[in-house]
Amino acid sequence: MSVIYTSASLPILSFNSAPPISLKSFYDLLQLNLGKSAKEKIKSIRRVIDVKNILSFQTGIGFDVKGNFLESGLRLALSNCEYLPDYIFEFLDQYVDEVEMIKNFPRLYAMFFEEEIAKGGIIAEFLTFEKNVNLLLFGFNAKKHSFDVESYLQYEDLTDPIVTQVALQCKNSGPFIFPFEYKLLEEKILDSGADPMKQYLAVASYRFNFYKEIVDNSSGSFRSICAYMMCLWILDEKSSLDEIKGRKILTELVESDHG
Repeated sequence: MSVIYTSASLPILSFNSAPPISLKSFYDLLQLNLGKSAKEKIKSIRRVIDVKNILSFQTGIGFDVKGNFLESGLRLALSNCEYLPDYIFEFLDQYVDEVEMIKNFPRLYAMFFEEEIAKGGIIAEFLTFEKNVNLLLFGFNAKKHSFDVESYLQYEDLTDPIVTQVALQCKNSGPFIFPFEYKLLEEKILDSGADPMKQYLAVASYRFNFYKEIVDNSSGSFRSICAYMMCLWILDEKSSLDEIKGRKILTELVESDHG
């Protein structure tokens, strides 16, 4: 009943509109209404943000609030070696040097996806989708700009068909070809042209539509709630970028008026 109530309480999503509910309100709703098992599954999916935030401490990239921890909480968890999976602490113990940690951070991402996807179910479904999209986008950009793919893929499972395809295509001549099941992503990227913002929106809309279809077709289920969370993440990121772009344009206008 709590899952049905939670699903029914969520406002309608639209890619072209601002997030209809704040992340805090959404997470509070889950905390009040979901059972322990469901909360653990949500925590596993949100952990991808925690891993990203560990890197942000080393690089100065802004802290992402979509994860399981506030910034102070994550720092405390890392300092006390608690509330995070063992594979994270094993990685941090191995790469104490900051430069080496950043250089080998793809290994932690690979460990994260391997460990969490192994849990199966919705966690595996959503994280596999996210991993594959990231790998294909990396491969597309690596081939376009002649990036070194070997250092990035060295920790990946080379028997994974997506990993294999990315590795092979980056060695061969010709354009990067997406697998059949990701052809729509390829079309969206190619149609977006060279503008980085248009490229970002193309990928964001592709990911949003993937999860929105689950929200619409699995209404009242825990799967739809998880998909709703992913949609909300995308809208929140898009809204933040829109604000940044808007402030930049306004600043340029003001400066030009007073130049």
